[in-house]
Amino acid sequence: DPNMLAMMDAPRHTRIRKLTTAAFAKPRVKAMSDWVDGFVTELLDEMAAGDGRADFMDYSWTLPNHVVTGILGLPMEDVPTFRGWIDTLIAASSTPEQRAKNHAALLDYVRDMIVVRRTSQTDDVLSELVQARDNEDRLSEDELVMLSISLFLGGFETTVAELGSMVFTLLSQRHLWEELVADRELLPTAIDELFRWIPSFRYGSPNPRWALEDIEMSNGVVIREGDAIIGERSLSGRDESVYPHASVVDFHRENPAPHLMLG
Repeated sequence: DPNMLAMMDAPRHTRIRKLTTAAFAKPRVKAMSDWVDGFVTELLDEMAAGDGRADFMDYSWTLPNHVVTGILGLPMEDVPTFRGWIDTLIAASSTPEQRAKNHAALLDYVRDMIVVRRTSQTDDVLSELVQARDNEDRLSEDELVMLSISLFLGGFETTVAELGSMVFTLLSQRHLWEELVADRELLPTAIDELFRWIPSFRYGSPNPRWALEDIEMSNGVVIREGDAIIGERSLSGRDESVYPHASVVDFHRENPAPHLMLG
């Protein structure tokens, strides 16, 4: 879809990022962070008050769903329907007909949300995006839909899978869990290392790109202008030439290279 942000080149990509800056400015993000912290505390208190057993995937779904519905203003009663649409869109077992039907339903729903915010401003990110302007420029209907769906997919799929995988990794490699319990100062670097080690999209990234000019890679391979390329981010975090002992989770890497797991 050429309207998806990840599929755009400059200058259109740059223009849209400029228009959306205000919606994710530091004061708003800080306010959202405090709100999310409070909700996480509620979830952990609920878990601690239980019988000692917990299905963490329930919490992995609840937290991102609560956040994305809150920042975009999605009514909580619509969440199960929305989750059903997203699940069908990304499931490897879905037929093209099922995907098309659910995609159309999702588009119609988001367009209806945008119509409401054009006539009455609400206190959510979607309303900020609808009102966003740069002089006389503003986001088109298709661009608003694209941005909304990107946020929904990030909250309903990518974040859910990443949260669950991180906890599974810590519990299945118990020494990692014990390291974090013993030294909470490791947490920021540990999260980055887990992002590197765990693919952010469980089915890989099969979207092709086309070279706009000849590109010579560091190993001497030349990609010619017009050639199709599939840049598989899920493999980049395991590149031994960039990350020594890349297959190992190590919270003590010295000056680690940036990872590409979040794009």
